[in-house]
Amino acid sequence: MNLREAAQQALEALEAYPFEDATKRNVYAPVIIMLKGALSEPESKPLTDEEIWREYQGLWPFHPAAEPKLAADIAAFARVIERAHGIGGEA
Repeated sequence: MNLREAAQQALEALEAYPFEDATKRNVYAPVIIMLKGALSEPESKPLTDEEIWREYQGLWPFHPAAEPKLAADIAAFARVIERAHGIGGEA
C-alpha cells in the first residue's frame, strides 16, 4: 500500500465513523480537511526517458545529443531518484 492509498483509507474511515456528537467530529475536522486537500493534488508521475534527456540537454547543451548509452544511464539514475521520492514505484 502506498501513502496515497493509506490517506484515502484514513479519510474514508473518518468520514464513515459514527461520532457520538458533533464536538467529537469537530476534533477530527482539520484532519479530514487536510486529507481531502492532499488527495486532491495530482499524483506524481515519472518522467519519460525523452523528458529526462531533454532536461539533461537543457542543463548541459554542450554534450552530444546522439549518445544513447549516456541517455540510458541518465534515465536510470533519474529513476533511482524518482523511486527515492515515491514516484513511479517503491524506494
